[in-house]
Amino acid sequence: SLVLIFLLIFPLTLLTHIANETKLYAYKDWVEPKERVDRNGNKTKQPYLAPIIKLEHSIEPPTPATRHCADGKMKQYTITPYFVLAWLEILIYLGGLFGDRHNQDLVWNEMPHGLSIPF
Repeated sequence: SLVLIFLLIFPLTLLTHIANETKLYAYKDWVEPKERVDRNGNKTKQPYLAPIIKLEHSIEPPTPATRHCADGKMKQYTITPYFVLAWLEILIYLGGLFGDRHNQDLVWNEMPHGLSIPF
């Protein structure tokens, strides 16, 4: 069946590993905001978060500029393999339904201009 083929490609151990790494990146690993430059050499408004490899999972921040990715968020989510599975299913569904990336926004719009597709 299709479920067995899908689980053969994406086994539950892989989904568990992705969920655990997502939790570590969001809530435990230290990152440092760095300036991003566009293709013209101008600084962008929003920096990117560069991971600090040497100091992963330490309790004390190495410098005042470092932080966790999800610091300042009101709620911490428990990320499970089933969230990763649902995310993959939505990606596959949108890839099969819409070839153009601009039409993917129609799924999230309300009727009459969007599609009534519950996830």
